[in-house]
This record gives sequence, C-alpha cells and structure tokens, in this order.
Amino acid sequence: MKMRYLPRCYNDLYVPEDENGKKMNYTQNHDEYIRYIDWLAEYLYQTPIAFSERQKKIVKICNKEKPLHAAIWISDCCGDYLWEREYLENYAREKVKYDEIVKEEYELWKESLTGDNDIDESFDEVVTTQEEYESIKFDLKLEENIPACPNDLDIPYRGVLRTLVLRCRTKKERRDVIKTFYDNFNETASK
Repeated sequence: MKMRYLPRCYNDLYVPEDENGKKMNYTQNHDEYIRYIDWLAEYLYQTPIAFSERQKKIVKICNKEKPLHAAIWISDCCGDYLWEREYLENYAREKVKYDEIVKEEYELWKESLTGDNDIDESFDEVVTTQEEYESIKFDLKLEENIPACPNDLDIPYRGVLRTLVLRCRTKKERRDVIKTFYDNFNETASK
C-alpha cells in the first residue's frame, strides 16, 4: 500500500555531538554517515520513543512486513513524493485553498496526457486529497512550534522506526534496517 505523505511526529529531537562538538546528523562523508546510522539504530532500540496517534496506520502497515521491507516502504513513501510534498508545503505556507490546488493539479495532469507520455493513471488516482493537504498543514504547524526544527529524515518517524528495530534480533539487523531506510530514501528522492 502506498501512502504519499506520511504524517510526522516530533517528540524526539535528540542528536548527539561528535568528538569535535558537531552534531552527528550533519554528516559530510561516508564514515560520518555510517557512524550516525550505527548510533541511530542503537538509540532507537534503547530509547522509548512513542509514535503519534496519526502514525498508527503506518505502524499497522509496517507490522505486516518484515522490518527491512517496512523500512523500504517508509523510505519509498518519503522519497517518491518528496518534491510533491514540498510543493504542497509551500502552498500551505501561502495559505492556498485546496480547490486551487486541485485545479492546478488537473491542468498538470491534462498536460501529461498529451505528447509521448504514457500516463495511464486517472486524475482521481493522482490528485492530492483534502485529507492529505490537511495532514501536511498539520505537520507544518508542528514544525513551526519547534525552534530550529531539524530536517533529518528519521526524526519525524523515530517512533515508527523504533517499532521496526525492536523486532530485529541482532545489532546488525537493526543497523541494516536503518541504513536501508536512509539508502533507499536517498535513491528514491534522487529520481
């Protein structure tokens, strides 16, 4: 099942500093990236972090899958729709009404039907729903209440990711789940 815009939750913002006093999530090279992945996998395993009421549906879907497959699914949802979400966030900041978004999306959809494009999705399959737009607006309000809200991919989904690492039997499995989550997101978001 594909959910385009996963609800976010910001009840855990902790990120440790490295030996140089730099936050570990601001990685610049592969070694720093792996160090953050290793830290996060164990942090999620050891730290009680709750997911929000709005994220229960995500957890329910994830519980039907192996942790690694669930991590791929979450990162697919985040990466595949990253740019669409960003454009909807900008509209929400500008207080654009839902009906205006639907009109614009319809025009874009109509344009995609012309030419060589091989589009076989109906407009109803691709249009942003009112529920999705309201969820994005809710997420933005949450973020506005957090001074210097971090943009890390894992932070809004830590409670959900924790449910995955808790089902892993070994430290290596936990690490693989978190690394796959990030690696797959980076791949899908770059398309």
